[in-house]
Amino acid sequence: MLVEAVVGQHLGHDWAAIKAHARDLYFVNSRNDPYGCDDTQGRAMFERLGGTQIVRDDGHFGDYDQPYQTFELLDKLID
Repeated sequence: MLVEAVVGQHLGHDWAAIKAHARDLYFVNSRNDPYGCDDTQGRAMFERLGGTQIVRDDGHFGDYDQPYQTFELLDKLID
């Protein structure tokens, strides 16, 4: 799982190797993430790796003020 700021910087990741070793790629982002892990970040990853981007309006999934006992969307994606 890559969790890094991507937009506006070169990270030196071997994008071809990541893509070659991943079966299914899903980028789940929120438009209103207060920490910058937003749909723009997800789009930058999607453009490099392909896959599926899912955009919601749910803040930072599972933040201190938004506890997730389960994350049903992720459960469905990895099932």
